[in-house]
Amino acid sequence: MRISKRTWQRPVGGGRGTAWEVTYKDAGGTRRRRQFDRRNEAEAFSRRVSSEIYHGEHAVAAERTTLREAARVWLDTLRVGRDGEGPIATATRIQYEWALKSYILPRIGDLRLSALTRPVLLGFRDSLLTGPRVRPESGADAGHRPLARGSARRVLKALKACLNEARRRGLVATDTWRDVSIKEGARHRVRVEMPDLAAVRSLLTVAAARREHADPHTAFARHRTYALVAAAAMTGLRQGELRALTWRCVQFKRQLIRVECAADVMGIISSPKSARSRREVELPPELTRILKEWKLVIPGSALVRDLVFPRVDGGVLDKSNLFHRGWVPLRQEAGLPSLRFHALRHYYASSMIADGATPREVMDAMGHSSVQITFDVYGHLFPEDRQNRSARASRLARSLL
Repeated sequence: MRISKRTWQRPVGGGRGTAWEVTYKDAGGTRRRRQFDRRNEAEAFSRRVSSEIYHGEHAVAAERTTLREAARVWLDTLRVGRDGEGPIATATRIQYEWALKSYILPRIGDLRLSALTRPVLLGFRDSLLTGPRVRPESGADAGHRPLARGSARRVLKALKACLNEARRRGLVATDTWRDVSIKEGARHRVRVEMPDLAAVRSLLTVAAARREHADPHTAFARHRTYALVAAAAMTGLRQGELRALTWRCVQFKRQLIRVECAADVMGIISSPKSARSRREVELPPELTRILKEWKLVIPGSALVRDLVFPRVDGGVLDKSNLFHRGWVPLRQEAGLPSLRFHALRHYYASSMIADGATPREVMDAMGHSSVQITFDVYGHLFPEDRQNRSARASRLARSLL
């Protein structure tokens, strides 16, 4: 590793140019050069590369590959699947593309991977939370406002996933981004929306009253909304799982519903969110009656694909259609203008806990991949029986004596 000073005569305007050149051999014995304007930059590069070569971590591609190029490779990998796996969910890919297009590439996309040092990444993280430190007239990125912590965390997650793929492909050697994070402290944590029994009962009452309509298409859509809302509140299924649910998975005799697939935002049916999302949930008699009544309303042509909640032509119900034409009018008439559809899932979980369900039972019913997720979302709902805990401690102590 050698650092040398280079000088030359400028062809235009006269004067002499100066630069500092680092010459070294990589792990394969290939001779390489890097040039810097300042000596301290050359020395810092020399120290870093020497350490990387010694530990077998030097990636030459990082010196010439930009983050924009690495992001292109990463997105192609997501579309075809990594390590033999299938493509990621469409909703996840769209979220990653939003993060890249809106925040990551406009701010640091032209930087080489070798330039993404920890201070640079920390600065990018801070800019997500505080807004970019630029003047209003300095360009397109100046219009971005500070992001909410949840949105900033999603952008940072996309950046780290992109860099992890770059490292897996040997484009970058060290994971300088590993401990760059946005932690969710207790004062920033927002508890999930838990509608009470009266709110859900009001929704179902209004939905049942809205089913009758002179127009057959409107009557079909409103009856579907009623049955779908009832299923969400009585089983805790996700909206994607409900839109992909088939009659084959609704087993009336066994009084259960098998969750085997889910529909994404594009209406494509694929595997559910995780391995544990494949599950069986209880089918109460009340929901059995509602679903049997609903099946009689569905036209025969719409039953070709066997979907429980199809469009009138039998296709997969569009998520936007469900929200804007079904859910929004219903919640407004019920006097709940801000309630999210996903809140019905939270209602089911909270009602299970209030009825004495254990964390394991809630985890299985919700299809969570781990009990930690169950506690993160619903931990504050589980009762604390201090008297029973005290009695147990006393019994254990007596057993020792």
